[in-house]
Amino acid sequence: MSTAAELEREQARPFFAPQVARHDSILEAMRAVSDCYGYHVRDFFDFAEHNGGVSFEIVKPYYQDLNGRRYANSTKRLMRQAVKARLRATLDGAMDFNAAAAFREALAKLDRQVKAPKVQTAPIGQDKVIRRDEYERLIIAASYRDKLLLSFLWTTGCRVSELTGARPFSRVYVSTRIHKLALAVLGRGLGAHSLRHSFATRQIRRANKVQAVRAYFGHSSTAITMNYYVHERLDDDELFDPEDGE
Repeated sequence: MSTAAELEREQARPFFAPQVARHDSILEAMRAVSDCYGYHVRDFFDFAEHNGGVSFEIVKPYYQDLNGRRYANSTKRLMRQAVKARLRATLDGAMDFNAAAAFREALAKLDRQVKAPKVQTAPIGQDKVIRRDEYERLIIAASYRDKLLLSFLWTTGCRVSELTGARPFSRVYVSTRIHKLALAVLGRGLGAHSLRHSFATRQIRRANKVQAVRAYFGHSSTAITMNYYVHERLDDDELFDPEDGE
């Protein structure tokens, strides 16, 4: 039998389903989640506050509104992903198996109704990838603070916004510091995002686990990951192999 305290906790738990009206406590619960989406989910919080709170019905107009904004398409897709991740993290413990399945299907249906904008999937050029020896040269020349920024991004492959969510730096500051350092040391105007590209390139070359890198980076498909980071070509010896018998 449930105790009074357990019943009280159960009643206080935010309930959410496509058919349920908005519930303001969900907004506060979403804010309390600790993840890497702190920067990208803020816009949704502002939208929800101005529209009476969080409900399933508010996600669709948010997607529609977001598609019309002047963000890069890749940023819009990331902001959508941030909303879904926060909703799942907030509500998974409050739903049984059937409700959770219905919730995921409802989100998938929304994605089909309001499609995310397409992103340019041009391969990342080698000039945007930092080799290990280049990274070591940057570390030697960097100040103590810049060493921390570089090592964090190099080791984790995080986005700059994810770094600034964990430390009190602005995105402009981090990007500017790394750009100036790379220009002075390597002679190339690399941005902070190059460390993320470098991380992905290293992991694919080291372990050849494209699917794992896709999941870690949050890409919607392995095709995007491969197009960005897998740069393979056949050389003459492979094209004209005498063992082929042709």
